[in-house]
Amino acid sequence: MEQRKERESEQRAELSSLLDTQFLATFVHELRNTLSLVSNGLFIIGRAQPGSEHAVEALDLMRRGMRRTTAMLNDVLELTRFPRGKVTLELKPLDLTALVRDAVGGLQAESQDERGSGAVGRHHVGFHDGRVELDERASEPCVTAGDPARLSRALSELVRFAARLAGKGETVSVSVRRIPGDTLPAVVALTCPAATLDQEACVHLFDPVYCVAPASQSESWTLNIGPALAKCIIGFHRGDVSVTTAANRSAEILIRLP
Repeated sequence: MEQRKERESEQRAELSSLLDTQFLATFVHELRNTLSLVSNGLFIIGRAQPGSEHAVEALDLMRRGMRRTTAMLNDVLELTRFPRGKVTLELKPLDLTALVRDAVGGLQAESQDERGSGAVGRHHVGFHDGRVELDERASEPCVTAGDPARLSRALSELVRFAARLAGKGETVSVSVRRIPGDTLPAVVALTCPAATLDQEACVHLFDPVYCVAPASQSESWTLNIGPALAKCIIGFHRGDVSVTTAANRSAEILIRLP
């Protein structure tokens, strides 16, 4: 029994070390991409006519890259504040259903704007992401205590995350309900198709860095800061976030709050 516990402890330590290494490598890769973008932009601007189409386009790409990277850096800094206890929540009574409705509406608006402009932003939904709809019939008024700005941010990140899991052409159904007598009675459920997701992968869906294809030889890692930050925010509200898969190849993200 003791040997088994030691092995499990060693495996957890090895996994934590791997995630730290992969996070640093992936983060540096993202920074290098932005630096390359700026370097190429400066090269073009230095040789193009001032105000020319090429110069304007290069400047626009540089600005968008810098905005995206600045947002990423801010999110990483925010993420590091939670384990150190450097976050103070301003709790107020909140209509959870209204917050979820705003999160869904904001994502729908982003998707429409980006499809029209072709722009890729920090939180883009993307052409390969699913639609998100609030199931009003399955939802009910639900009040919880929370920090308005941070809880809104967490809900938006998790709604966006569900859209990515669902994939193009699929629909994420969102509902809000209250379970009387439960220790965490306020529940937001996001149900979506997730054919490639298994229960083992669910354990790591909220890590700051995520392996896209762990079983393949061409595994690739991607930053997963938004969902990781959302889980921290929900946790600081004394809540919980979990993901389960079903036999019909669907997934359910459950956000539970006091």
